[in-house]
Amino acid sequence: MEETIKQFSNLDTKQEEKEEKEITTETDNSKENNDQENDNDDIDRSKDKEKLKEVTLKDKYKTNQDDLTESNNLKTFGNRAYTDKDYTLAIKYYNEAISLLKKEDIGDTAADGGDDTDTTKTATKKIIEIREIDEEKDILNCSEELAVLYSNRSACYLITGKHELVLADCTTALQYEPTPANIRVKIYHRRAQSREALEKHREALEDYQEILKLDAKFSQAHQAVKRLQPIVKAKEEQEREEMMGKLKDLGNMVLGKFGLSTDNFQFVKDPSSGGYSVNFKR
Repeated sequence: MEETIKQFSNLDTKQEEKEEKEITTETDNSKENNDQENDNDDIDRSKDKEKLKEVTLKDKYKTNQDDLTESNNLKTFGNRAYTDKDYTLAIKYYNEAISLLKKEDIGDTAADGGDDTDTTKTATKKIIEIREIDEEKDILNCSEELAVLYSNRSACYLITGKHELVLADCTTALQYEPTPANIRVKIYHRRAQSREALEKHREALEDYQEILKLDAKFSQAHQAVKRLQPIVKAKEEQEREEMMGKLKDLGNMVLGKFGLSTDNFQFVKDPSSGGYSVNFKR
C-alpha cells in the first residue's frame, strides 16, 4: 500500500515538473516574440524618423515640375512688367517666383534684397542625396531658375538705383552657378555697374575682367577695363601715399625722443615697381 502511494506521488511530481517546463517554454517563447515585436517596432520607428527627415529636407525646396512651371509663369509676368517699365510690379512677381521655389515668406525674400545667407550649394547637395536619380533634373532646373530670377530682379534694382540690392542679388545668383555663359555675363555686368556706381572701382574692374573670360568680344567690358584701370591705379597710389603719411607721423613721434625726425630718412620711390627704399641722411 505504501509502495503504491509512493508511485502515485512520483507520478504527480513528474507531472508537475513537466507542466513547469511547458510553462517556462511558453514564457520564453512569449518573451522572444515580444522581443521580436519590440525590434520590429524599433525598426518601424527608425524608418518613420528617416521618412520624416526626408520629408523635412524635401520640404526645404519645392522642385517638382508643377512648381517650376508656375515659377516660370510668374517670371513671364515679371518680364512683361519689366518691359512695361513697371519695376515695382516686376519685383513683386520675381519675389513670388523665388518664394515658390525656396518655400520662403514673400516678405522675407523682398526684405533681404535677395541676400541668400543660406548655403545654397550645401542645401542643394543634401536634397540630391535623398532624392531618386530621376528627380535630380528638377533640382538642377530649380537652381538654374533661381539664378535667372535673382538676375532679373537685380535688373529692376539696377534701373531704380538700388545698387546695394543689386550686389546682393547678383552675388546670390552666381552662387547658384548658372550654366549658360550669357546669363553669367549679364549678372557680372549688372554687379560691375553697381559696384562702379558705389565707387568700388577695384571690385568693378574684377567683374569686368571676369566678363572678358566668358566673352572676349564684350565691348562694354573692354571699355570699362580701360576706364577703370587708371582709376584703380590712382586710388592705390593715393592709399599708398596716405599710408606713408601716417607712417611718417608715427616715425616723427618715436624719433623725436632721440632728436631725430623722418626728415633724416629719405624715401626714394622706384618708378618700375612703385615701392620705396629708405636712405639715412644727417
